[in-house]
Amino acid sequence: MIYRVEVSGKDGQDGAGVRAAVVEAGVPARSVRASRVFFVESTDPREAVEAKALPLLGDPVVEDARVVTATDAGTGAAEGGRLEIHLKPGVMD
Repeated sequence: MIYRVEVSGKDGQDGAGVRAAVVEAGVPARSVRASRVFFVESTDPREAVEAKALPLLGDPVVEDARVVTATDAGTGAAEGGRLEIHLKPGVMD
């Protein structure tokens, strides 16, 4: 199974730069949350993936890391929407 892990800052300020760019482009945005996304392939159950991967992928002192399920992925639509930008594998910028 492939698990999706989202890691974002606890203070909520990691989206401030993205919000400024969105507003500058003329799109109204009240708040923006930026996250790093990892895909973890494992045969382990979700609880085991959370116990092993979350401490490795995020810093528990300043970041929240969570495994996102298909039902969780819809959150954000009620607040206005979700925009994901994925880099192409092997491309460095």
